Amino acid sequence: ASGRGWVRVGAGERVSVGTDTLVFIPPGEPHAYGTDDAVLWSIYWAHMRGEEVAGFQKVLAVTARRPVVALPEGSAERAGFKRIHECLEEDYTLPNLLSAAARLRLALAELNRARLRYPASTGADPVGRTIVWMREHLDERAKLAQLATKAGLSAAHYSTLFRRKTGYSPVDYFLRMKVQHACRLLDTTEMRVEDVGAAVGYDDPFYFSRLFRRVMAKSPRAYRASPKG
Repeated sequence: ASGRGWVRVGAGERVSVGTDTLVFIPPGEPHAYGTDDAVLWSIYWAHMRGEEVAGFQKVLAVTARRPVVALPEGSAERAGFKRIHECLEEDYTLPNLLSAAARLRLALAELNRARLRYPASTGADPVGRTIVWMREHLDERAKLAQLATKAGLSAAHYSTLFRRKTGYSPVDYFLRMKVQHACRLLDTTEMRVEDVGAAVGYDDPFYFSRLFRRVMAKSPRAYRASPKG
């Protein structure tokens, strides 16, 4: 939350930890951490276990070799870690334990959302930089080579980093962003399906419908006609 320090997990190297940084230490891993001599730090920490831990470890793309994730400014405060501790400081009754567990789940989900939606430093984060570009250019199309060029990386290296961070290939991630926007347009406007397709970069309505069906398992018209809520 403030200050800076360092962490070492397993046989890995000592890594600097600053404000708005997430450190994930897998179960059973030897580790050490501490503050810099000149600047103390304020941290939030939680020990957790359960079936969902592996899932959060995967979506946050953290391992014993890569335990540190940089987050956007203010992420720790916005994620609500203080409220988790407030629950536990009251007492350890079942209602408070349930509330603390639910808040921790939400905090981790929010940190992952912030990591993807608001990259900590788009200049230093090639994947985050291209995600921002995708979000701002949903009406355009781009191949892997073009996205890799925007990231300043080879296609193979960029694809590996992107999949590690998001769980998807760059092209598939961009497609899913487009389909998500198309769903919003189908839900909230009376635009024709072909116009919705054009709005997300596909002038061929048949090709758009095929891609939409790949993600949503139904055609755009079937999606619009399906009950919501």
